[in-house]
This record gives sequence, structure tokens and C-alpha cells, in this order.
Amino acid sequence: LLLVFLQGVWLKAEALRGGERRSLFSAVLGEKRTYTLYLPEAGTGPDHCARPLIVVVDGNDFADIVASTCRYLASVGRMPSGVVVGVDAADRWRDYTPTRANIPDGTPLPTSGGGASFRSFLVQDLIPAIGSIHPVSPFVVVFGHSVAGLAAVDALLEDPEHVAGAIASSPSLWWDGEYTLRRLKERPSAFRKEQYLFLSMGGEGDTMLLPAKRFRD
Repeated sequence: LLLVFLQGVWLKAEALRGGERRSLFSAVLGEKRTYTLYLPEAGTGPDHCARPLIVVVDGNDFADIVASTCRYLASVGRMPSGVVVGVDAADRWRDYTPTRANIPDGTPLPTSGGGASFRSFLVQDLIPAIGSIHPVSPFVVVFGHSVAGLAAVDALLEDPEHVAGAIASSPSLWWDGEYTLRRLKERPSAFRKEQYLFLSMGGEGDTMLLPAKRFRD
């Protein structure tokens, strides 16, 4: 257990050394957003070649460990060396949900439903800003957990021209009567063959699990 803990501390420290805190003003959202940028390590390829980009939603919680994992996998040849950017949360319900809705117990979420604007921020503001710092390839992957996992799936479904893959950890696919599943059924050809989705589910109850199974099917 101690070894696992120490390894986790080491991985986090490795990521923190490579991460640079930055901010930009989003014309789409009309506000300043902060993010953490992790560039490829020296010696992992030509300095100015275009790299895959992994966008970590809720970056303040997950970007360090994602960047550390990617760095390690690249060092042992299990994935290409890439650029990782962690986008900090502002209003999670506003940014990560595609529609205005309540949670299942009926609690209203008056700021929900800004997912389309958040996607536009990623595509129009954030990705070009990253590309001006280090060239990035068209292979963009969005990672998110819980309601941010919903945002990752939504980005894959709604913006196939800019999002090639999504990693959705315990995504909140129950949202708004399984809105994302309804959208997929309306547009069965929305996913391109060269798109990729990795969907996982932890020890969640049926509220989370059953919508994910239906979406998978």
C-alpha cells in the first residue's frame, strides 16, 4: 500500500514539474478561463512536430495524473507522445450539460444547459491557443468523469470534425431522460468510423449504470 501511495506521489510530482498554468479570455464564454498545459518531454520526438492533444475536463482534479500516465506510456512506447491540457472547472452544471434539466430527485439546476457553448470554447478558443504554443494534430481526445464524462461523450457525438476520441469515466448518461442516447438514435451516422470511445463505469447504482449500458448497446 505504501509503495502504491509513493508511486502516486511521484507521478503527481512528475506531472507538476511539466505543467504550466495559463489563462485565456474566451470570446465564446465571455470570461477568463484557466488551464494547465503539459508539453512533451524533450527527446520524445522532433520538438515542433504536431502531437495528439488530450483535453482533460475538470483539469484541476484529473490533469496531473492523466499527464503523468501519458508521459509514462509514451516513455515505454505504448502511446505517442502528446500534449495534455487540463481545463479547470467553472460552473460544472453549466459547462458540461447539453440541456437545461433537473437531477433525478427533481432538484433544479438553473445554470445547466451550456454544453454547446463549452464545446465551442474548446474548439474556437482553447485548441487554437494550444496550437499556437505547440503544434497539435487533428487527433483530439476529450477525457472526463461523471458529468464531465457526459461532456466528453457529447463532444464526440456533436463535433466529430474536431473530436476524434472520448474517454468517459462513469459518465452521467442519465442526464435529461438519457438525452445523449436520444441524440445518438436521431443521428445514427453521427459517429465516424475513425472515432473512438472508451467508456468505463465504477461501482455505481442503476441510475448511472443502466443508461450507460443502453448507450453502449
